[in-house]
Amino acid sequence: MRIDGIDTGEKLSDKEKLGYEKVYDYKVKDLRKLDEQYDFILDTKSKFWPWHYSRKLAKNAIYVTVVGDLLQLAALLFFKGWFKKLSQKELKILGLKANRGLEDFIKLYLKKSMKSRIDGPYPFDEAANALSTFGHGLHRGKFS
Repeated sequence: MRIDGIDTGEKLSDKEKLGYEKVYDYKVKDLRKLDEQYDFILDTKSKFWPWHYSRKLAKNAIYVTVVGDLLQLAALLFFKGWFKKLSQKELKILGLKANRGLEDFIKLYLKKSMKSRIDGPYPFDEAANALSTFGHGLHRGKFS
């Protein structure tokens, strides 16, 4: 199995350290023009329309988004049935539930079999700068 990652800045080296085979900087490379095809895409930002990803999906592949622009998510919901029939590729939205699986995560973290990166904590007087960092996607790891 090969895992590629998309991010920017210092987070690219973080992904390489985690074992990603290829990393792409979305500020440098137009992801819609990559030559790669994937069996599965998990998109945590959804910057483009769902059909832009269709060329990146292999036959019988799945695209899953966690969050995105409301209009793009509505288009995904509306067109996903037709998209699957015409292309043999699936578009899905993953609805996350707050704290689901948190107990299992804590057990793995305490056993040190899982590592977590926390960007912070920030003192209150740095809150504005911290929120700006988060808003521009420059944070590394979870944000506190």
